[in-house]
Amino acid sequence: MRKLFKKESTDQAEQNKETALIQGNKKKKMSGKKKILIAAVVCVLGLLFYRGLVGANQKPMVTTAEAKRQDLNQMMNTSGTVVSDRVLNCFAPVSAQIGEIHIEKGETVKKGEVIIAYDEAALSELKKLTQLNLQASKGGYQDSVEKNGKQQAMYTEATTNMEVLKQQIADTQSTIDSLQKQYDDKKAALARQGSLLEISRIDWADQPDSAEYQNLLKLIQENAYEQQNHPELRRLHDEIEQNTRLLNKYKEYEAEMKSQKGSSEAGKLSAGGKAQMEANAEMERLKLEKTMASIQNNEQGIVAEFNGVVTTMEAQKGKTPQEGELLFTLESLEDVAVSLSVSKYDLEKLKVGQEAKLTIAGKTYQGKVDRIEQMATKNANGATVVGVYIKILNPDQELFLGVEAKVVVSTGTVQGAITVPIEAVNTDVNGQFVYVVEEGAVVKRDVETGLTTDTEIEIKKGVEEGEQVITETGGEVFEGMPVSTRPAD
Repeated sequence: MRKLFKKESTDQAEQNKETALIQGNKKKKMSGKKKILIAAVVCVLGLLFYRGLVGANQKPMVTTAEAKRQDLNQMMNTSGTVVSDRVLNCFAPVSAQIGEIHIEKGETVKKGEVIIAYDEAALSELKKLTQLNLQASKGGYQDSVEKNGKQQAMYTEATTNMEVLKQQIADTQSTIDSLQKQYDDKKAALARQGSLLEISRIDWADQPDSAEYQNLLKLIQENAYEQQNHPELRRLHDEIEQNTRLLNKYKEYEAEMKSQKGSSEAGKLSAGGKAQMEANAEMERLKLEKTMASIQNNEQGIVAEFNGVVTTMEAQKGKTPQEGELLFTLESLEDVAVSLSVSKYDLEKLKVGQEAKLTIAGKTYQGKVDRIEQMATKNANGATVVGVYIKILNPDQELFLGVEAKVVVSTGTVQGAITVPIEAVNTDVNGQFVYVVEEGAVVKRDVETGLTTDTEIEIKKGVEEGEQVITETGGEVFEGMPVSTRPAD
């Protein structure tokens, strides 16, 4: 039993040796393949490491431009509308019937040319009435002065014990004045009616056999009779005479009371009342004289004060406008401008006197900023805008009001400014800055800028002439970063 066991153990040992030998041989074979694999890996890693070393030595490429010294002109491009810079609203100088309208809305007119003519008959009648009113005003003032003198004389003669008599005199005088005014008004009304009938008769004079003409003749005769014999006139005349007789009686009785002059002092016209009467009379005189002057100045018609175009026409032939009523609007074609609305941002650039180039209907004109309105308004989009007027310095006959104009305003000029491309300037929380390349490295510079155009910007502080500023990068740059440069196109 022990030997068998021992033999079996020997056989197992031999078998283990053979197994170990076989595995040893396999290990030797596997070691050769691993060497080849390791060598390949080393080569790849070496290549990558080499490329990394080469890549680490390459610098980022940036585009630069040279800071130049040059003259800089800033322009503002916009558009506006051609408007007249001289507008005249003509108001009716007198209230008389319009006879003819020689210039219609939209038509041009030369200085001195008649635009509107009054009806000759109506203007003549108004002239006569004004003359009569002027005479009446002067006579009325003189009459008032005389009456005041008489009143003072009566008050001088009045007695302190005759207050009732004094009142009766005043009341009677007031009644006479009222009746006289009624009498004058009635007579004037009949006279005016007669004048109107006479005008109508003239209008129908070319048809003497017509019923209208014959009726007018009859009415004229009746009016002439009524001007002398109208019952109302007779009644007023009788009442005036009756009250006048009564007043004379009071005056006669007052003459007997001359010894009581002291109590009549209150009946005198005061200095203030006299001054007021004189002032009223003077105002009436000036008003009537002004009307007369207006009639005389416009007997040949209302003429244009300057060359222009009639943009509105309110007057109508045959109508009688009230004095001061708008007749027409005349706008100059020689004193013209371009009206435009600018935002608050463009407003900062504009100043009165700046030169402008204007393109209107394909033609170029010279202009300048003439005025800037002091009050902002809202445009159709609700934005705040300010009105600006560009005066056209060389207007001609080819200009039309209301057409669009392209406007280029020279808003600023700097002689010998240091400039860089506008894309070179950056902004952060601290303000504006640029990147400058110094000795192959990036340097950040804070700058103070000035005038700006579409492509260039003035550098007042921070960059010197000839320095290279970065305008474009392929990625992020930072101060101190080494870079390669290439000039901008």
